[in-house]
Amino acid sequence: MTNLTPSASFDSVQELETTTVALGGPGAPMNVQAQALLNRTQYLFVQLSNLAPVATSGDYNSLTNRPALGSAAYQSSGAFATAAQGAKADGAAQASALSSVAFSGSYNDLSNKPFASDAPSDGNVYGRKNGAWSIAIEGSGVGVELNNTLQWTANQSIAPTMLTSGTTIPVDASTSNNFALVMTGDCKLSNPTNLKQGMVLNFTIDQDTTGGHAITTDALYVFENGTPLWNTAASGKNFFSGYYDGTVIRCFSGATVSTQVNADWNASSGVAQILNKPTLGTASAQNVSYFATAAQGSLAATAVQQSTLGIANGTATLGSDGTLASSEIPTSLLGQVDYQGTWDASTGSPPTASPAKGEYWIVSVAGSTSLSGITTWNIGDWAIYDTQWDKVNNTDAVSSVAGLVGIISTASLQSALGLGSAAYTALSAYATASQGTLAGTALQPDAGGQLLTTARRRKIVALGNITGDTNIDLASGDIITGTLTGNVTLIWVNLPPSGYAADTELRLTQDATGSHTVTWAASTKWPGGSAYVITPTASAMDVVGFTVDSEGASIGYPVEAVA
Repeated sequence: MTNLTPSASFDSVQELETTTVALGGPGAPMNVQAQALLNRTQYLFVQLSNLAPVATSGDYNSLTNRPALGSAAYQSSGAFATAAQGAKADGAAQASALSSVAFSGSYNDLSNKPFASDAPSDGNVYGRKNGAWSIAIEGSGVGVELNNTLQWTANQSIAPTMLTSGTTIPVDASTSNNFALVMTGDCKLSNPTNLKQGMVLNFTIDQDTTGGHAITTDALYVFENGTPLWNTAASGKNFFSGYYDGTVIRCFSGATVSTQVNADWNASSGVAQILNKPTLGTASAQNVSYFATAAQGSLAATAVQQSTLGIANGTATLGSDGTLASSEIPTSLLGQVDYQGTWDASTGSPPTASPAKGEYWIVSVAGSTSLSGITTWNIGDWAIYDTQWDKVNNTDAVSSVAGLVGIISTASLQSALGLGSAAYTALSAYATASQGTLAGTALQPDAGGQLLTTARRRKIVALGNITGDTNIDLASGDIITGTLTGNVTLIWVNLPPSGYAADTELRLTQDATGSHTVTWAASTKWPGGSAYVITPTASAMDVVGFTVDSEGASIGYPVEAVA
């Protein structure tokens, strides 16, 4: 006889009629029912083999698409016991402290087993201890009370008290240890009455055929592992057990949950959906070591913020040269005037469409462009802006003297004019012969402040070798000399009092190596707007004069360069 061949399909099972012909063979009436049942069995077998591993293992690690979570971030805080609950758990009875009968339930594992004898027959249960009878179970009243250690020879069953579904359900602990409820609507278990420390209460709570009813419990019910995931499906079954420790009922839930097939963290519907997933923040996938400490956060809160850089009432910034940008320096420190470059006055356009106060341009090409009504511009004139355009007329400026241009020394001018040492000076600049005679016999102060008998002398202060930041003491002398052994930055010190200015002559000499540079004191202005550059030749000497006011603003004017 040949076996039927299964096919994985959920076929209907036909009923044989009284007129059905008893005919065998493939597809024959006598084999149709057996074939349908065989196909159904094969279908169920295939469906079972298609279940995801988590359906049978129940293990989190069997899930697919698990999120990358930190050390505890995937749990809501309600999933953990509180510190107070943990403290109570530390003092709770441990399995190692229980006797073997607690696990075996065998009469043979009991100690001090009672034996049949002439115990009194008054409705109470007696036990013999130390040669005398004593009441072990008091039989009076609704319930019984255990007074002594008992040994049971069989499993004890206690009929459950049936609870009535309602918004608030009373529970009387004196009626039973077991309670059963079939929910027909949302229910709340009230705190049990007649509790005694050490009681164990068991609850079976089933949904009716409609399902979807919510279960809540009163304050005495404390679930050690957080609020249970109650089964609210139609005819869904739930169970929990609680131990009353004299303060609260410590509960453990065994709520039945529908099997989730092909469980997937990302699934949002269907049997693969994981229910009641915690809502995770953007930082939940990181351990605490990934973040700054609270102390570091406090320091960051008071640090200079990027948004305050370079703005009013904010923080000044440094450029690539390590100095403040001119836009962040008060105009009082810049001397109110800021050279911007040259301007072609013939273009018909102003030097800039948005000038700032104190900015000026030197005319390089004459023209008639109108600036605030001014239309005559000659080479060398300044176009300067205050609240409107103005002109510094340099038309009368001398472009050359005796054929000499640029920085003209006294010696070169004398040579060009063919004059002696005093011939080129106006007579009014000199004393008369009689005044000279008187001055020649007058007393003059010497270096120590005493009167001198010779003409006034200018004090020379020699700084020797200089490099780096160098202080120029304006009160120390009239002529200050120094030999550059490296790049130098000059700093004015001992400024004159308010309302006065100091005239100082610097004589700076390159050492035998040469090529050293000088950075002039801050806020120094130069004719033409360009800072003077000293001669880089080895052993060359430059003579530069300065007028410095009480605020440290200075005007520099080269006297001569001696190679």
